Amino acid sequence: MVLFVVLLVLAQVIRLTIPWFFGQAVNALQKNGMEGIAEARNDLLLMLAAVGVAWTLHGPARILERFTALLVASASRTRSTPRRWRSPVRWHEQHHSGETLQPHDRATASLASFAQSQFIYLQKR
Repeated sequence: MVLFVVLLVLAQVIRLTIPWFFGQAVNALQKNGMEGIAEARNDLLLMLAAVGVAWTLHGPARILERFTALLVASASRTRSTPRRWRSPVRWHEQHHSGETLQPHDRATASLASFAQSQFIYLQKR
């Protein structure tokens, strides 16, 4: 989890450079006119490189994020199933299976959803 958070943060930091590079390109053209075209080109190329690097970090981070979500859901189901089976038969007779299965499945799905959408919290802030 730490790895994908670090990758997502790095991707966001690199994305923050994109407007700066664009601004530098515009400044070069405004200050120097057509003589600043080479500098503006270089800034725009750096902007494109920043986009590529950000996506290169973001893609693997999302894959790790999804993998972590699957592990969280699997661990939750694996740990709770034996506990359900160990409940006394009398308890099972008095309680409908949906009373325990549905809330647990919703909690598991919520945990997995939270784990797989960490990038949203980084992008919105």
